[in-house]
Amino acid sequence: MRRPSPYILVDDYGAIELNTPAVTDSQVRDVEQAAAAVVAGNSPIEIIFVSGDEIAGLPLRKMPQREGTIRVIRIGQLDWSACGGTHCRATSEIGLIKIIGAEKIRGHALVKFLAGSQALADYNLRFSVTDSLAKSLTCHPSDLVGKVERLVTENKQLRKDLTHAQRELLPSRARELSAMAVAAGTSIVVAELVPNVDSGLLSPLATLVANEMNGVALLACEGRIVIATTEACGLAADKLAREFGQIAGLKGGGNTRVAQLGGGDDKKFLEYKAKFLSVVQGG
Repeated sequence: MRRPSPYILVDDYGAIELNTPAVTDSQVRDVEQAAAAVVAGNSPIEIIFVSGDEIAGLPLRKMPQREGTIRVIRIGQLDWSACGGTHCRATSEIGLIKIIGAEKIRGHALVKFLAGSQALADYNLRFSVTDSLAKSLTCHPSDLVGKVERLVTENKQLRKDLTHAQRELLPSRARELSAMAVAAGTSIVVAELVPNVDSGLLSPLATLVANEMNGVALLACEGRIVIATTEACGLAADKLAREFGQIAGLKGGGNTRVAQLGGGDDKKFLEYKAKFLSVVQGG
């Protein structure tokens, strides 16, 4: 790892851009341990002023570009830097140092870190979260990752099983919804909010409903709206979606038989329903 460029300071963390494209987790941990050792060593931090002739004999990380008297910060035997900024009197004043991540910027690795009160506040937050989760899941914090991974896997399987069960029930659900049809001009329309339906099943359900009554179906769930039509009803789903989307402030698309719109609000469904019925009646 080569020498770092100047620090980047932001409100939430400090960062150093390195002249290397990436760092490994192992390097990060090694540097973190080395930094902690320097802090614990309580090396004195001295401010000295040297002339241009004297500075050439100092082991500076980077030679300054200006001439005349130079302010140099010496950290024990560890580091010499030309710097005009504020510094601690000894390394122990830095306190806790924690590297919180690394990312790529301008082709270089940017290492982010917290120090002192920021690092302590971050530790307190993470302790509070992990402690609360460990108590909720009745496990030790060291077991949290495995516990959460198992819960995520189980949840995925349960959702898969639920989707399968809902798919099996689609025909009967379609018949129930078809019984709620209303007239809009010369068309028969079902426009209903169907909560607790897997979003991937909304389109086939709307298609089944439209076919069941040979009309137009609009079904909504969790902000997603699907419109389905049949050839015999004489209306195109994509055309209805465009017209309805314009007056409802929604965007989407599809084909003549099935179209969908996103970004809806289930709380506004009655408003959507009234607008859609007016579009169908006018079509």
